[in-house]
Amino acid sequence: MAADSTVNIDVVLGGKDKFISDTKEINDIVKNIGKDSGNELEKDLSDNLDKSKTKAKQTHDDIEKEFKDPIKSKFDADDKPLRRKTEEVETKLRKVPKEVITKITADAKEQGIDNFDKLLKNYLSKSEQNY
Repeated sequence: MAADSTVNIDVVLGGKDKFISDTKEINDIVKNIGKDSGNELEKDLSDNLDKSKTKAKQTHDDIEKEFKDPIKSKFDADDKPLRRKTEEVETKLRKVPKEVITKITADAKEQGIDNFDKLLKNYLSKSEQNY
C-alpha cells in the first residue's frame, strides 16, 4: 500500500513567545550549571597546596633544629682482660735476663731499629709507673 495522504500533528505549547522564553530559560540554566565551580576548585587546591608547603617547611625546620647539634656517641668497654694480659707481658718482660735483652737489642739494630733499647727502657719505665 502506498501512502496517499499527509497527517499534521499540532502541539500546544502555550504560544510561540512562551516557548522561546522557556527554551531560553532552560538554556541559561544548563549554561550556568557548574559556573564558577572551577574557580572554587582552583581556590581549594591553591589553599591546600599553600598549607602543604607551610607544613613541609615547618617539618624541614623542625628536623634541622633537632639535628643541629652533632650526635655524640659514648662507648663503654670492659678492658679488664686487656689489662690483665698487658700486666702478664710486662711481668714476663721484667723477668727477661739482661743478656737476652742485650741480644734482642743487637738483633734489632741489625734489622735497622737503632733506638730499640731506648723504646724498651721507655716502655718498662712507663709500665712501672702504672703500679
